[in-house]
Amino acid sequence: MKKILFALPLLLFFCMSGIANAAFTDVTQNKEEVQFLVDKEVIQEQGEFRPNDSITRVEAVTMLMRSLDMDYDTLNNPNFTDISEDDTGYEYIAKANELGFISGKIDQNGNSYFDPNGILTRAQMAKIIVNAFSLTKQSEKTFSDVPSSSAQASYITNLASNNITTGYSDGTFKPNNKLTRIHFAVFLARTLEPNYRVETYLPQMFMSSTTADGGIKIAGLSQGGNLISWHSERNADNDRYLKSYKQLTKNAKELDSGYVLKEDGTVWELNETYDKMSQINGLKNLKIETIESFGSFIAALTTSNELYILDPDNTLKQGTSVSSPLKKLSVSNIKQIEVGANVLFVLQEDGTALALGKLNKWANQETQFTQIPIGQPIKQIVVSDLSNMYAFLTEDNQVYVSNNTVYINGDFLESKVNISYRLVNVSNVKHIYSTGPSILFVTKEDKYFKISSGAALTEHGVTAFKMNVPNSAIAIGNASSQWNGGFVYWLLSDGRIYAELPSNDPDYDIKYFIPALKNALK
Repeated sequence: MKKILFALPLLLFFCMSGIANAAFTDVTQNKEEVQFLVDKEVIQEQGEFRPNDSITRVEAVTMLMRSLDMDYDTLNNPNFTDISEDDTGYEYIAKANELGFISGKIDQNGNSYFDPNGILTRAQMAKIIVNAFSLTKQSEKTFSDVPSSSAQASYITNLASNNITTGYSDGTFKPNNKLTRIHFAVFLARTLEPNYRVETYLPQMFMSSTTADGGIKIAGLSQGGNLISWHSERNADNDRYLKSYKQLTKNAKELDSGYVLKEDGTVWELNETYDKMSQINGLKNLKIETIESFGSFIAALTTSNELYILDPDNTLKQGTSVSSPLKKLSVSNIKQIEVGANVLFVLQEDGTALALGKLNKWANQETQFTQIPIGQPIKQIVVSDLSNMYAFLTEDNQVYVSNNTVYINGDFLESKVNISYRLVNVSNVKHIYSTGPSILFVTKEDKYFKISSGAALTEHGVTAFKMNVPNSAIAIGNASSQWNGGFVYWLLSDGRIYAELPSNDPDYDIKYFIPALKNALK
């Protein structure tokens, strides 16, 4: 799925020759950002970059000041007790202190010192970058572990609102965590070059639902990793209310159709009434990074980028069975996995999309991976479990949808099984979502569109329809969250769930709130 890195001690950080090595053998991610800083002579190492080492305060200040056009002919002595004019990086520290980009520390005797070899934290990084580049807040960005009253909040908010950081997937920023050299390099490159900045969009809300005891049982995963189950019933006014709830577990990472992936890499299954969970023994000894599922079928990608399927019903015709359900698949360089009815999609790092299984109801069962012939590198795949509809987002920000649920003259298209059709009225798309029977698209202009099962195909392609997004929405429901026939569900900032339901009855209130554990899912 969908993961992003961020994160930089000093040993030969400063090369007296001033000649930078562009081909660091130990840099395997964010190569473009590192090369950008090499070209600007911000990074001047030879040989190895040591990307995963923590970055020291003097290293960070050195990189920061090299990225700025500064005059070092005259310097004000910062009067730090632990550095002198002969020390490496002195001129950068002195100038940064003079300009107010940094400040020293005070020891127990009241003396000011800089602590050059101390490790820079994420919060300190935010402060020096915001100060050095005079960044201002572009929008309201908050993190659950950064109180608005804290001294760090304004710097972190400014950095995030400029799309230089997104924080972590659980809604935290982890301000006191140590920063690595590669992460500092990435943050600095994003600050200098807007093209490297991250695209932001509403996160997906992981939920599953089932009918039980005369109502709806719902499991929801909070941004903090709490898995909560609640029993929802409808009152006379068709508003759902909370009957009861319980916390099932902490440290949950993903929730997919009743399956739970914990932070420790183990996979668990919710029971039918969503009040207990049991570990899946078939995946017990694997360190799993992400899962996708459909029915009893589970695809599991490990932390070492190995792909396993747990397929007791032999859905993919790979020779699995109830007695021997687990199999490792021969595919590498995996960026994302997606699962639909009888089909497994794999997106590789180079943008190649592969499919294994039965791509739609007219296709033959493919027992080996087949490349999806779109002709453009793909950066995201989404499957609508409820409609067997697939969407592919390409590197040029166009979206193609499968023909499996496209109508032509009232009938499903029954030829050219592997051909997909472009959306004709939506371009510049930055992210796609699966939301039950619909697929949503968000553009770089933060406009949301959707197509649903049975979308009409014109001679030019498929038409999507614009969505109205609640003003206080902070997340979008995933496919498994669509209980009661709903189309789209949104998590609001006050903890409520806003449901937009289809209806042919004009007297029926198709938009209502579910007061589901205020703040529990935040």
